[in-house]
Amino acid sequence: MYTEDLISTNATLSDRKMAQSMAMAVLRDGQCIQRAYQQEDQIARDREMATNLQDDNRVSLNTDPMSKTSASQEHDPWADPELLEKAAAIYMYEPCTAGLVPPDLVLDTDSDDGTIAESSAWAALWRDKDSFDVARVPCKYKHEYCRECLSQLFELSMTDESLFPPRCDNEPIPLSLVRIFLPSDLAKRFEMAYPELSAKNRVYCNDPKCSAWIPKTAIAEDTDIGTCMKCERTTCAICKAPSHTGDCPEDTGLQQLVSTANTE
Repeated sequence: MYTEDLISTNATLSDRKMAQSMAMAVLRDGQCIQRAYQQEDQIARDREMATNLQDDNRVSLNTDPMSKTSASQEHDPWADPELLEKAAAIYMYEPCTAGLVPPDLVLDTDSDDGTIAESSAWAALWRDKDSFDVARVPCKYKHEYCRECLSQLFELSMTDESLFPPRCDNEPIPLSLVRIFLPSDLAKRFEMAYPELSAKNRVYCNDPKCSAWIPKTAIAEDTDIGTCMKCERTTCAICKAPSHTGDCPEDTGLQQLVSTANTE
């Protein structure tokens, strides 16, 4: 049992050492990785644009949930040194920081007596053991949220549409900026629910047993008939009833056109 415990402990230490090495490589080579990512992202977006033009189907090139701008104008969250430090604190070290070695002390030039002080960044990050559990959101006041409150905000936004999108001071909180502070399952669920929650005039399958959301890409533009991707039933996107032949009686624009034509 003692030998098995030693083997298990050694495996854990080896895994942690590898994770720390990978994280340090990311921190050191962050700029190179960022440039490579931007190049790959540009290639992917160019390919998407070419596909959309070929299919004559205009879609947004913005692939990041909660972003107001295109991906080319989007702020890269990993360019923020503070976020990198917090990510390192969350994923590289033990919850207890007692074993960490602080950086070398530096001369406090702001002090009259020339005292020696520690780095302000280190002090802000490590004196408060929960500092790396706090996310700063991009509102005008730069408010901060603990991980629990931020998770609750994103969770509630998926059930209460008045809270969607998650925001602070009426400024949306991009998922990309706070993803490391959210549980992975919550981030994935929010990312999957975002297209539906952000869609206007949503169409759902008319079958009460299904009621799945029908995305705009599954609705024919010429007939306004949507096909459920779950049960393959068809639904009229105008009246939300089962699909029918001919013009939809609830198409107000068409009815006004017919009325005007009859009058003329």
